[in-house]
Amino acid sequence: MKNLKKIIKNVSIVALVSVTLAGCGNPSEKAVVDYSKIAVKGTMKAELTAPPFVPASVGDRPAKKLIVNMEILEKGGILKIKNILRTKKSE
Repeated sequence: MKNLKKIIKNVSIVALVSVTLAGCGNPSEKAVVDYSKIAVKGTMKAELTAPPFVPASVGDRPAKKLIVNMEILEKGGILKIKNILRTKKSE
């Protein structure tokens, strides 16, 4: 039983040390990509979906300019907070 506890303790320490050292990488080693300089080849209409649905995978294709067609509706009104508070108190 003592050997099992000792093994678990040693494995835990090794795992903790390895995770700590892996996270201490030098950030300057990572490549910095300027996304504004990526070449754009062609255009495509964006496929808009409602959650939880997702559009089809783009696959391995070059960057394209997306065209998004949407309608914006602006509605005016008065928010009646008193009614909301009464509803919550009565529940």
